[in-house]
Amino acid sequence: MRAPSSPTELYALKIGISFMVDASLTPLIIESDSSTVIHLILQEDPCYAARRALVEDIRGLLTLLPSYSARLIPRTANGVVDHLARFNLGQE
Repeated sequence: MRAPSSPTELYALKIGISFMVDASLTPLIIESDSSTVIHLILQEDPCYAARRALVEDIRGLLTLLPSYSARLIPRTANGVVDHLARFNLGQE
């Protein structure tokens, strides 16, 4: 399976999960419109993707949570998050 062309979604996921771990907020529900991202973080096999370090960091953080789930959502349901991400990129 091909890794996402940009590490942005994986990096944002890592930061979000790190916040959840630090704040002891559970359960965590991960929703993404990228089947590749969902597959990379849920598979148990070693990751050989170009973004391996990010994927391994995310998997390590997930082991610190007592409960989490991840699911694929349609891109049309991801409009608000997409808008926030674009807004944030414009602010940098």
